[in-house]
Amino acid sequence: MTKTITNKENVSKQKLIKGSKISISVLIDYIREGYSLTEFLSDYPWIKKANVQKVLKELKEKEFPAKYAF
Repeated sequence: MTKTITNKENVSKQKLIKGSKISISVLIDYIREGYSLTEFLSDYPWIKKANVQKVLKELKEKEFPAKYAF
């Protein structure tokens, strides 16, 4: 399994989307507010769609704290 979540160079220790300094919590906030994946990628064009899709898959497969629940 490819690791899509990393803490490299992350001062706040939040989990990041691979290839970016954008935390997964930002992606989750977009989803909670009703924004689409296309809108998220439009706001963060340097993030690869495949990396976001991997994060979403991992979120579904892993048990996360209640503050990350959809």
